Amino acid sequence: MVKFVVFINVNDIANAFELYQKAFNATQVFADKDPQGNIGHLEMNIQGNYIALTPGNTVAGNVCLNFVFDNENELRIAYEALKDGGQADPLKSCPWSALAASVTDQYGVKWYLML
Repeated sequence: MVKFVVFINVNDIANAFELYQKAFNATQVFADKDPQGNIGHLEMNIQGNYIALTPGNTVAGNVCLNFVFDNENELRIAYEALKDGGQADPLKSCPWSALAASVTDQYGVKWYLML
């Protein structure tokens, strides 16, 4: 079996994880900590999807993480959490989704949220 894990580079792993907990109800799967308690690598589960947070500057480039929700309330929670300190297009209906928006969070990670 092959497991696909997306890596997101962030300057502050602990606070980024807190944001993604708030946005997506993420759960921690693994964290590698040094003797001082600093996190060097963290893997989280977001609705069955494994995403790793690693140290470093975010390099989003042409990458965008697309999350398809089956619940409008969960989408709105993620949207509000991610746009705080970031930039977001308004949530709107479009031909491929009843509700969708692009959001760049405070760490420069690009997200596309849709129903």
